[in-house]
Formats: sequence, C-alpha cells, structure tokens
Amino acid sequence: MSNPIRQHLVPRVYLKQFALKERKDWFIDAYDTKNNKFVPSLNINNVCVNKEFYTFKKLPEENKRFLERFYGQTVESDYPEIYQALTNPKHIKISDNFRFKIISYIISQYWRTSKLTNTFNSFWNSTMEHAYNLMEEYSPERIIQSGNQLISFENRTFEDYKLDSDEQNREMINLNSYYRFKDLTLKRMNDSIMVSRMNSEHRLITSDNPVGTSKNIYDPLSWIRLPLDSRHIVSVVPCADIASTDMPNKPNVHVNKIITRVFLDKESSYFETTVFNYQQFGQCEKFVLGKKADIDKVLAQRSMLDEKKFQQECEQHVSRLQDGLRGLKKAYGIPES
Repeated sequence: MSNPIRQHLVPRVYLKQFALKERKDWFIDAYDTKNNKFVPSLNINNVCVNKEFYTFKKLPEENKRFLERFYGQTVESDYPEIYQALTNPKHIKISDNFRFKIISYIISQYWRTSKLTNTFNSFWNSTMEHAYNLMEEYSPERIIQSGNQLISFENRTFEDYKLDSDEQNREMINLNSYYRFKDLTLKRMNDSIMVSRMNSEHRLITSDNPVGTSKNIYDPLSWIRLPLDSRHIVSVVPCADIASTDMPNKPNVHVNKIITRVFLDKESSYFETTVFNYQQFGQCEKFVLGKKADIDKVLAQRSMLDEKKFQQECEQHVSRLQDGLRGLKKAYGIPES
C-alpha cells in the first residue's frame, strides 16, 4: 500500500487544466503574492505540496496516512470524469451519485488546503507568545492555563512548544475538516450544479486556495465556486437561486438532475472573470496559478482599475440582466417570484 510523504493540497489532476504539457510533464506559472514576483514554469509535481500534511503521526503506521489515501483514491480519482462531464456542453443529465461526486470534490478542495491551518496557527501562536512573555512575572512555576489545560514550560522554550502545538492543531483541523466535508456535502445534495463558460477573450486563473464562496460556506444560501480551467467555472448553487434564473426549456427535468449551463457573452464574461480572478488574489494563501499571460493580464487590470467605477458598471450590468430576465419570464408566462 502506498504511503506518500509528499502530499498535494491542490491535486495535480486539477492543476494540469491550467498548465502546459512539455513531453511527459505539466508546467504551471505562479505569482507569489507575498513577494510580488513570478515563479515561472513550475512542474505541477512540486506545486501546492507539503510533507506529511495529512499524516496523523500518533496513529499506527498502517493508518497514519489514511486521509491522504482517502483524498487520492476517492475524491481525486473521480476528477478526470468530473472535469470531462462539466466541460462537455452536450453532457446535461446527471445522476444523484454523480452529483454527489461533483459536490464532494468541490467541498473537499475548500477544506483540504493549508490556509485554514496556517491562519489558525498564526493567531494561536501570537496569543500564546503574549501569555508566555507575561509568564515570568505572573507564573513562577512556568505554567500557562489555556481553558482547562495547563501548559508547562519547564525545561522547554516557546519554540519547542510552538512546534508541538502546530502539529496538534494541524491534525485537529484536518480531522475536523474531513468530517465537515462529509457533512456539508450531504447538506448540499439537493442543490444544483451550474457551469459558466467564459467568452474566448477572457481567461480565468486559479490559486493555492481555489474554492470561493459568496457567504459563509455553511450558509445554505452560499454559492460555492471553483474554476475548472481558463474558460469554465463550476458552482454549487442553492436550488431557489437556480430555479429563478434557469431557462424554462426543460420543464420535465428538475434542476438538480441536470448540469445547468451558462454561456456568457462578452460583457458578462468580462465582469465574471474580473471579479473571480480578483477573488483568487484575495483568498490565496501565497500563490495564484495559471499561465503567465493570463496572470499578467489580471495584474495589469488591478493596477489600472477604478474600483468605484467598476462597481457602478457591475450594478448597471446586473440591472440589465434582471430586466432581461423579467422580459423572459413574461414571454413564458412565469410569474415574478
């Protein structure tokens, strides 16, 4: 049984859709948002990978890497089929089982990256370091109480504590994320799958934390979205939302039994890619990923964009879409909701 030590937090099978193939390998460009510089032509084998990130070190050897095997053998193994179905405009109907696979992949990708763990560790370590610096004055016994736990610093430094704490937090968060992912997938099973295809002039990028949400991920009205490649975004959409916007051309098929497809015109595609690519910059931990030309274009837009004007343009665009939707509903005799 394979026990991989180098574990990918964003799967290679996903990243290759934003990469270029050279002989047998795939290469992707990265922009380091912390240091504002490009890291070009990275082999996807070496992107978004950490040693033993999903490993539970206190478990027996045969069980230590159960989470890595779960992601690799269950969630990731389904992705080639998922990607082909979602990007094939002729693939419309989906079974409950296949919708489960799609939602599972998207939600698992939200939970499995390192951003949540590292953000929590940064906050926790900052809090504990403050307590540690006060310890000499208030606790000669070199003990800090955290909730019901007593933490002793006898014969150990704060750096020693931090190493142990980071490991414990990583395992705790990964285990909780595993259960949250299963729970949330089941809760969103009645939602719809929507794929938006961009106009050829506009291209999407991704990142080391690629899944975005419109609200808190546990809010049942939140859209959960993932870029599939430079042209497609897949969304898990609350049924109430998709039912209000879906073209009434399949009246006998419930919306969660099909892949709803939206082909964006030039204007809609511009707004969609601009907003979504900006979100990738905002939600990434360190790297945005894709082809250098596509990332360069986003950087140029960011440097020139008048945010107030862009917001006004977005609002005007949404207003035009709503007017069009009302006209469509009127033409089909659909009452306003």
